[in-house]
Amino acid sequence: MTTTIEILRSIFIRDLNKLKLEISSYNNDDRIWQIEKSILNSSGNLCLHLIGNLNNYIGAQIGETGYIRNRD
Repeated sequence: MTTTIEILRSIFIRDLNKLKLEISSYNNDDRIWQIEKSILNSSGNLCLHLIGNLNNYIGAQIGETGYIRNRD
């Protein structure tokens, strides 16, 4: 029987691997910080938000890692 934790772990791993693939497809690391045409946020900024959310909600809240989010 698959547990909720195992299901969530597999979803997070799948999605984070997809994100890693997308970010690694940039030919130049500086490009992840550029804003293109009608896109309001750079890829790098979106990744920072994802990392913060994962650390705060999954790590600190569920995993009790002791992580403290330091932002305005």
